[in-house]
Amino acid sequence: MNEQGQHDALTMAARSVRATKSSLLQRVSRHVLPDTTTFTSLNTMHDAATALDGKSYGDFLTVVKDELLFTHVSDGATSTTSNKRKGCMSAEDEVDRALRPLLTKVDESDIRRARDVVVALLSQLRGTEKERLIQSVLLSYQKLCSSDTKPRVIIAARMASGVPIPVAKLKAALGECWKDGVFTIDDTSDLMKSFELPMSEEGAIAKELGHRALKMVTSLPRE
Repeated sequence: MNEQGQHDALTMAARSVRATKSSLLQRVSRHVLPDTTTFTSLNTMHDAATALDGKSYGDFLTVVKDELLFTHVSDGATSTTSNKRKGCMSAEDEVDRALRPLLTKVDESDIRRARDVVVALLSQLRGTEKERLIQSVLLSYQKLCSSDTKPRVIIAARMASGVPIPVAKLKAALGECWKDGVFTIDDTSDLMKSFELPMSEEGAIAKELGHRALKMVTSLPRE
């Protein structure tokens, strides 16, 4: 299938997840997602892209200025690699500090599951130029919405803006948490108001360049 055919197929998938605009620029199929996009919607786009060329590393989530974009590079995208051991200990130390407030509230099995997910996000998720894509992370134990009957373990993160985030790597790092969550660039979102996510130096630079902040929230599935 040629580039236009691939773009047309992705545009159909994009319409199903309420994308507001689609365009093809040379080899890049570009789709503007809603400001708040669910993991399910992103997975729909990822599956559509993977089906086109038989590989799962050619599509990305990116914030460019005030738009949340799904992009797919046809035939020739390169896979991002990461050294799983490099930086792993510092990531584990960072997560252990974040988990301390939950130790008396959450079962040991849930602590272990949350720890595995966040360590993977911090140590394995990298951009095409090996950039760290998680700027800050917060773990909490709370009700996320009015329909919750009891609190759950929440994982919230501030992510890199202006840098392509490989969807395949994101999905792999999130593991079981990929089932349910959202990405948002909406600073007024009620969903994110209870999460204080510090901005890194890279995040401050991205903000100066006019890129809106990208935030993510998910929770551990209940066993």
